[in-house]
Amino acid sequence: MATATLDQNEGQSPGTSASPRQAPREIMLGRSERLGYAERHSLLSVVEGLIAVSTVLPDGRRQILCLNAPGETICPICSADCWIEALTPSRLRVIQLDHDGGSNEAMFHLTHDRLIAANAHLLTLGRLDGAERIAAFIVDMCRRLGQPFGQGGSVLHLPMARDDVADYLGLNAETVSRLFSKLKKRKIVLFPTPTELIVPDLSVLEARVPSTLANGARGHLNGRNGGGS
Repeated sequence: MATATLDQNEGQSPGTSASPRQAPREIMLGRSERLGYAERHSLLSVVEGLIAVSTVLPDGRRQILCLNAPGETICPICSADCWIEALTPSRLRVIQLDHDGGSNEAMFHLTHDRLIAANAHLLTLGRLDGAERIAAFIVDMCRRLGQPFGQGGSVLHLPMARDDVADYLGLNAETVSRLFSKLKKRKIVLFPTPTELIVPDLSVLEARVPSTLANGARGHLNGRNGGGS
């Protein structure tokens, strides 16, 4: 397994305690590269890329537990059976927290936001069918990574293979491809390239997602997982 490297970077991320003379540490990860044991228990802000927290079942099936996009903070609560990996070349910033009331409050809000997101993902896996899971996933990714397109639409570069999407949604890659094809056939989602998609009218997909999840996602995304860079 490749080892993550630490770089120095100018500037200071909100919530860090690095002095002006000492730039925050940064970790560079290539695709599929994992954090070492020590680094994964640090508080990390995603600067670039897409980070997954994953685990594997006894039969070898992988499950992506959560995704972390730029501007979001990775919660350091991670069991021995989980790992943190980059789904695309990524850059992380190590956040140093002071032991004061402000830092404690920030950690409380981060943990609270992650629990909301975890509950929403649990509901998605436990109660939604495949088509609803895909719709919820695209809406979520558009809100986190997408750019405005036309009136009410979104364009999204999705740096995830179909296998990654499947492992996140508890499906198989063939089902993911089939459901994407249905959305493409109905022109609800357009695919200019395999890694780029355009949603002409995001409200059409939102209508396929239970309101509880849609509203929870909006609040979760407005909080940006407790902040970041």
